[in-house]
Amino acid sequence: MASPAAPVHAVTGSDHKLYCLNNHKLKIFNFSKESPVQVFKISVRGCIERVLRLPGRIPQDMLNIPSTRVKNNVVVTVSGDALFVSSIRSSMSKTWSFKIYKIDSSKGINKWEEIVSLGDEEILLGLGITVLAKDIGGIKKNSIYFNATDFEDEHDGNDVFIYNLDAKTFEQPHQFVSSSIPCSNALWFLPIFKRE
Repeated sequence: MASPAAPVHAVTGSDHKLYCLNNHKLKIFNFSKESPVQVFKISVRGCIERVLRLPGRIPQDMLNIPSTRVKNNVVVTVSGDALFVSSIRSSMSKTWSFKIYKIDSSKGINKWEEIVSLGDEEILLGLGITVLAKDIGGIKKNSIYFNATDFEDEHDGNDVFIYNLDAKTFEQPHQFVSSSIPCSNALWFLPIFKRE
């Protein structure tokens, strides 16, 4: 009997490909033909942040211990590379930390390698893509744009944040990037216009 499929936690798409991430693997499917075909699979176990888990019944005096929240995403770069992005936030902290991994297949062996810079790109985490900062006015290179409500926390005002990988600092976007309307469930979108 086949085991049930693991639930998918993050999905993104690019160039006729669907990237599906669960707690164990990243799978990539090609949809350019009549039927979708799985074209790539790699374990993500080495990238998953280990969080303290208490087995069995939790004693009453330990119920008030703050927990760490981890959210894992798959991101596709402008060049089509897959990134694994782990967002970590301790409930005792008001800041997040990020770990970014890229598939290194330079020696014919696919493995994850931690990266610390995106170069001229920046991540729109909610969309699961990177964009070139120079192509979009007001966007900062080597940064992660993310929605704080992904952590299921309450925030005042604007829930969209920018994490600068160089300075390891956070900021909220300027008024012209976000808006005066509360962004509790903000989503990013990139309009594409065709010229004829």
